[in-house]
Amino acid sequence: MESLYLSTFITLEDKTNGLLKRREVKCSFKGSAGRLTRKEAVEILTKELKLDEKFVIPANLICKNGVNDIHGTFYIYDDENLAKKHLPKYIFMRMLTKEERKKVKEAEKAKSKGSSGDISAKVEEAPKEVAKVEEAPKEVAKVEEAPKEVAKVETEIEKLENKTEVDDKPEVETKE
Repeated sequence: MESLYLSTFITLEDKTNGLLKRREVKCSFKGSAGRLTRKEAVEILTKELKLDEKFVIPANLICKNGVNDIHGTFYIYDDENLAKKHLPKYIFMRMLTKEERKKVKEAEKAKSKGSSGDISAKVEEAPKEVAKVEEAPKEVAKVEEAPKEVAKVETEIEKLENKTEVDDKPEVETKE
């Protein structure tokens, strides 16, 4: 069955992305819609382009209505660590089987539950909480001083108003 796929493989575009240090290949699989998995597509691409030691990632495989072709974009990296650095985690999850995905998800859940009960994480957060508690009395003192400051401002306003009332009275001219 793979010989059928190999005969229908067409490379549409092949370019090198120097910035991300990867090779990007766009290709078409004629008459393979609904029959080709991601793993099979990667195998066909590695055989056709002779990529033995490379790390091939199927970025997307697209089928359109009324057409039996699959158009795919593949990223080819020299190093798996570089791929993990550039691409999101879900891209790698797509390449796994359903059983492998379940195992990975269960391992992540167990890891996250174990870290929430971890004492070292709580100890690291404790100094932050202590600092917040130490700052609280300063905040309370500021709130208690606020009415005194308001009273001072009000008395200053009254003094200024009294001065303006005295200044507003017309001066009486005396004739000599």
